[in-house]
Amino acid sequence: MSHHFLNFSQVSYSYPDGMSAVRQLSLHITHGERVALLGANGAGKTTLLLLAAGLLRPTSGSISLGGVPITQHTMHLVRQNVGIVFQNPDNQLFMPTVRDDVAFGPVNMGLSDEEVARRVECALRRVASLHLADRSPDTLSAGQKHAVAIATTLATSPNILLMDEPSAGLDPRARRRLIELVRCFDHTCIIATHDMEMARELCPRAIVMCEGSALCDAPTDAVLSDSALLDRAGL
Repeated sequence: MSHHFLNFSQVSYSYPDGMSAVRQLSLHITHGERVALLGANGAGKTTLLLLAAGLLRPTSGSISLGGVPITQHTMHLVRQNVGIVFQNPDNQLFMPTVRDDVAFGPVNMGLSDEEVARRVECALRRVASLHLADRSPDTLSAGQKHAVAIATTLATSPNILLMDEPSAGLDPRARRRLIELVRCFDHTCIIATHDMEMARELCPRAIVMCEGSALCDAPTDAVLSDSALLDRAGL
């Protein structure tokens, strides 16, 4: 895969209780783009990220990664190329120590002990959390947990980074560190967020979600200056 792009073609998804979360969504995200997903709670942003990560399968339609359809048989390619940071860091932190959590992905990729150790140190340094390596995740503050959760994803060296409300609960310093971290990420990044200023600063493109559909797909500055559009989307 030389170009790590995502393509959604007429994708719909309904949860087992019948709730329709994504409706006939088609979009193309090219290699190296930083895209903001904007929308009110329940608009379908998180579901879209879970579909992109292969954690949910479309009810109808198809999703491809670098031209390869995302199916049960290609999940190894998805895991190698796509990393997701969940809104709740407790969903990613389950090992006895921070070091173990960050090492979990690289270990399961079959990397050598030396490469695992290198990736763990590098990822924790990037989020300014190397001093937490031997701590239990249970002892961390909310901001520290969020930073470590990001490190667990960075340690797998993803080509596509998916982030669900990454600035939620962060203090100003941690938020600034997050912005600089994402700015330095060289590959594709999709950020679901309510943080409009962060979206403006980081993402040239914004997709506005409303009731599972893409209400608008346009330059972020144009989206954020359209008060009628934002009002229609519940923003």
